[in-house]
Amino acid sequence: MRFLVSLDVGRGIAATWVMLFHFNFMLSQYTPDPSFGILTLSHTPVLFFFALSGFLMMTLQQKHFGQSAIWAEFLFRRLGRIFPMYWLALLLMSVIVVFSKSLSFPTASDMLKQFLLLTPTADGNGHTRILGVAWTLEVEMLFYLSFSLLLFLKTRWLQALWFALALAVALTHSPNALLFLAGMFAAVFIDKVPQKAINSLWPTAIFIGMALWVEIQDFSPLLAKGGAAIACWGIIVTLVLWERTKPQLTTQCPRWLQLNGHCSYSCYLFHIPIGTIILKILHASGMLALLNGTLALLILSASTWYITILIGQHIEAPMNAWIKRYSNRKWGRTCETPLTKRGNTYHANHRS
Repeated sequence: MRFLVSLDVGRGIAATWVMLFHFNFMLSQYTPDPSFGILTLSHTPVLFFFALSGFLMMTLQQKHFGQSAIWAEFLFRRLGRIFPMYWLALLLMSVIVVFSKSLSFPTASDMLKQFLLLTPTADGNGHTRILGVAWTLEVEMLFYLSFSLLLFLKTRWLQALWFALALAVALTHSPNALLFLAGMFAAVFIDKVPQKAINSLWPTAIFIGMALWVEIQDFSPLLAKGGAAIACWGIIVTLVLWERTKPQLTTQCPRWLQLNGHCSYSCYLFHIPIGTIILKILHASGMLALLNGTLALLILSASTWYITILIGQHIEAPMNAWIKRYSNRKWGRTCETPLTKRGNTYHANHRS
């Protein structure tokens, strides 16, 4: 799959949106300024993450369905991208919790569950996870494990049965699965869409608007997730087809936007622990009392964003590069395209 700048930028914007939502809430404990209403829709970018994962998995792995020999490599690459950076963020947040007067450290069994991305037990105050965003990684892991079963299914009817069962589970037990399925369907649609339809994006835009309306109405959790799934499908299809017709986006897109996309996983994982430390420093120094809510949000977000970008460039990307090199030596280049190095930094392909 050719690297798509539009999807990378979209993922970066979604991660930044989540960061702003959390900081908006954190600052509300220190400042009486009203919050930004749009930032309360934190679930919207998270749902886009799920759909994007489904799209990338389907695009990268569809040709490997029925090839059980690459199952170990597939899981190694997936787990290698998720766990090392998650463990670093979990360690940093654990240190913060140890020195915090308002947070309690979980039991050993719950800590092990969090280490393995298993859903922990809520404590007496209703707290479950040290790193709150880990719940989305738990959902991602379930998707990766279930998706890996397709590597064992050699016939089309068995693969169709997998999709039917996945849809049934989504409709009855796990509405989040609708997002992954929407992303997978987007990959199939883009692969089959005729060239003449690429220049007719306005029906997709209407589709997105109607789906978003259904989601915002929030009639029921299932209907809301269904609307979000349709919307995310439309967004992904629109971005991909738009970039097909405008390949110059790769060179015209601002460097900082591309960088934000490359380092979106680090931003997503580390913004809470890094932001907590910076917020504590601002509060202890008395600077927070001198700032209004908007300026405090800007300073907190900009400083955290810069630090997470450094983490993404100098820790996450080299670590992913090592994982890819090891995987290539052990199994060969069967699953994905390796990272590329430009100058002194690595640039990651899509994290799915």
